[in-house]
Amino acid sequence: MQQIQAGYKSGIRCKSFTITSAIGVVEETLQLSGLAKHLLGAVVTTPGADTAASLIVNNDVVIEDLNLNLLTSDAENPRQYYDFGRPLTGNDDIELRVTDTAANTFTIVLYFVNQNQ
Repeated sequence: MQQIQAGYKSGIRCKSFTITSAIGVVEETLQLSGLAKHLLGAVVTTPGADTAASLIVNNDVVIEDLNLNLLTSDAENPRQYYDFGRPLTGNDDIELRVTDTAANTFTIVLYFVNQNQ
C-alpha cells in the first residue's frame, strides 16, 4: 500500500490555463499547487497564427518570444508535452507574456510533479 501511495504522490499532474490574448502584450500569472516541486513542461492548444509568448519561472526565462504553434500537439507531432524541466519551490512566480497581432483564446497546459524526481 505504501508503494502505491508513493507512486501516486510522485505521479505526473497537469493544470490547464485558458488565456485570452489581445492585440499587443498580455501578461498572465499561472499558479500551480503549493505542493508542485518540479515543472516538467507544457503544451499549447489552438494558438493564433502569430501568437508568441515568453514563459518565466522564478525569474528564469524558459521560453522567450516563441511562436506558440511550435508547442502544439497534433497528428504530425504527437507529444504529451514539451520538456523543459525546472525545479519548483511550491511558492513560485510563473508568468506567461503573450504577444499577439489579433485577439485569440488558447489553452496552455503545464505538467508537473509534487516531488523531485
